[in-house]
This record gives sequence, structure tokens and C-alpha cells, in this order.
Amino acid sequence: MASGEFEPTEIAQWNALSIPRMGGALDVWGYGAWANAGEFWQSIDGERFFHSTAGSYIYYMQTKALPGNASAVGKFFLQHKTGFKYDITTGGTAAGVRRMTAGTKAVITTFMDVFIGTVALVGGPVGWGIMGMNAIVLGGKVVRNYTVYEDALVAILSSRKQMRDKMPVFYRTVLWELYFGVVEQKLMSKSKDLLADAIPGPKVAGKLVGVLLGALGEDKFQQRLTALDELFTDVLEKVSKFAMDANQPIGAKKIVLSDDQVRQLANLHVKRILATTNIVMPAAAEMEEIIREATRQWTMHSAYKKMSAAIKALA
Repeated sequence: MASGEFEPTEIAQWNALSIPRMGGALDVWGYGAWANAGEFWQSIDGERFFHSTAGSYIYYMQTKALPGNASAVGKFFLQHKTGFKYDITTGGTAAGVRRMTAGTKAVITTFMDVFIGTVALVGGPVGWGIMGMNAIVLGGKVVRNYTVYEDALVAILSSRKQMRDKMPVFYRTVLWELYFGVVEQKLMSKSKDLLADAIPGPKVAGKLVGVLLGALGEDKFQQRLTALDELFTDVLEKVSKFAMDANQPIGAKKIVLSDDQVRQLANLHVKRILATTNIVMPAAAEMEEIIREATRQWTMHSAYKKMSAAIKALA
């Protein structure tokens, strides 16, 4: 294996979210090929999945290992391009043997983002099992398309600041408890900062999906998304439309709904929907305030529709 400054360095679990999105290529022209992100290459230490480039360095995941080094499988490494090239050609297999992954680049890229998010939470070997990486390594095929989850989280992340500023009780008692609180509680500080500071979009959403899948499991994650969709569609959108039609002044303390209407909407609808999550149940006064927030900030209806449409795509 390449030595000295060209040796690979393991990416620590707490720093996994810093790995860039899949992409890039390495010129190994002297051996008749380019190495491209998304390919498996036989190497001096087994086999590697070429994930991405960053300046003079390559990020890769160990997919097969030599006897006695099985613990490396599922982990990510950073290596100078010179060392990586040596390990997959001269030092590994002079023929430069490689395998391709099946599926579109978008599907594979999202899958790897989700996998990295899972690794950041539970580590490489455990994440390997959760995400079913064997299907990729053995057959080169991504068996699950996680882009629909990614789209749902992109929509939620894009509306996060708006929700936090205009509907603070809803954000704190529902969105935070269902999603962002999980990230806060489970990830190490460095990873939390990376997610908090990121610009909302696929670059961070896929990794956040991985964190949530690793923390909750797919059934509970879907259950939470379904409850959120129902809350948007059956309650908040309808309340917003009623307020708009009734010419509710934006942000005004006094609202067009009576106290009795607010109580009924909170008790008969908000409470019923959130009960399905088995985790989120705000106090009665908080659920009533969510109805008042939706009434005062009825311009949020477009955000509800956007998030609801993304979540429905999961069905």
C-alpha cells in the first residue's frame, strides 16, 4: 500500500457528514482508464468504492478487505490521489479491474448520501447492515430509491426558518420533536453543526434522511412523515384557507376563529393526528396555539402544500 503522506486516513464517525457528495474522476490513463466516482476498484487491500474527489484527495469506502482487516469494511477513508492511484493499479491489480454500479447517478448519489448519514449516527459496520450495502457490493445494484425521502426532507428543510419564525409553537412542539430533535439528541456536536449550518437542499437532506433512518428505522420515519402530511392537509391548510377567505389580518393577535372553534380543532384533529406518532403530544394549550398560529400566518399555506406534496410522493 502507498506509504507516508500517501497512506489513507480513516474518516471518523463524528466527521462523516463532512464527506462531499459523490462525484469526480481520477486520471489513471497509463493503465487504460479513468477511475470515476461510483465505481468499485480492486485494490491492494481488497476492494474500494470510489466516492468523491476533493482537491488532491479521494474519498473512498472499503467494500472488501483482506483477511484480518474485516473491520475496515463499511468505513470511509481519505487518501491523496497519488496513493489511491497506486493502490488500485500498480500496487493492487496492474490491470486496473473495476466494476460499475447499476442505476442512475441521481439514485446512487442519494443512496450514498443516506448511507453517510447513517454512518454518522451508528458507524460504518452497523450502517452497512441497515442500508443493505451487500446488495450494492455483490451486485452493483441500488435496490432502494431514497430520492423520495430526500425530496420530502428538502421541502421540510426549506421551510424550516419560516416555520421557526412564524409558527414557533408548531416548530418547537411538532417539527422539532419529530425530526430536528432526533438529530440534536443523537449526533455528536461536530455533525450537528454541519447540518445546522448547511444550505437546505439535497446536499444535506440525503444525509439527514440517513440520520433519521438510523435513529428511528424506516417504519417510524414513515409514520412521522404521514402524520405531518395529514396535519398539513386536514388541518393547517384548511385553517389557512378559512382565514384568508375571512380576511384575517396577517399576524394580528385577534383571529377570526372563536375560542370554541380553536378548542374543537385542537382536540378533534391536531390531537388525533399527533397521537398516531406515539411520541409527540403537545399540551392542550399548545395545540390550540398551533391553530391560532396557522390562522394568523395564513400565507404559510403554500409551504404546507409544498411539504405535503413531497411527502405524498412516498406513497
